[in-house]
Amino acid sequence: MSEPASNALETIRSMLQFARIILVLLALCRRADACPVCDSPTGQEVRAGIFDGRFGLTWLEVAAPFPVLLAILAALHWSLRD
Repeated sequence: MSEPASNALETIRSMLQFARIILVLLALCRRADACPVCDSPTGQEVRAGIFDGRFGLTWLEVAAPFPVLLAILAALHWSLRD
């Protein structure tokens, strides 16, 4: 592998390691106790609206753009290779 490609691969590996660390830290965090809305009636209504019977569909609607964006980026990446 050439030197620039090797450097790029190392950069990507470093970024992935950083992302893993951030994800682990986020998974270990509790809900913010400083949130003034979370325990109010408004916060309870919002939580009930998010985690209702349509949660799976809502999650799918929110997550759907990401695979599309990833596919576009992958197509651009592979089409622009030397």
